[in-house]
Amino acid sequence: MGHLVNIKANTTMTQQEAFNKNWQHFVVNKQPASYDIKVGACLYRGPNNTKCGVGLLIEDKDYNSEWEEGPTGQGYGVRYLSGNNLLPAYLKDISLDFLASLQGAHDRAAMKRDDFTDDIEVNLRELAAEYLLTIPQ
Repeated sequence: MGHLVNIKANTTMTQQEAFNKNWQHFVVNKQPASYDIKVGACLYRGPNNTKCGVGLLIEDKDYNSEWEEGPTGQGYGVRYLSGNNLLPAYLKDISLDFLASLQGAHDRAAMKRDDFTDDIEVNLRELAAEYLLTIPQ
């Protein structure tokens, strides 16, 4: 008998799957924003293992802490990562505009810092409408 092949390792994520993952993480599970008050910025990986909207799509093995630094000390945006071929291949089928919008939805809600869960839900609903995505039930 042959060995089993992990098909999932060779697949890419869709925009709907990326959206669903964010919805589950932030709206259903009410996970906090990945915001570092000391840095004054959102992070792909933040304090207490928090993750941003794009950061939670990136597997730990593919994450690089240098992404948090950036030229101003406030991290590299997803457009920079994409333009420098730093995003994992499994995200290649997701439009860069969508990833940037997902990052923005998280960051705008996180910067307010008063009621992140409500704000991210509103932002994700707007994103779903813009990209014709289904909100998970």
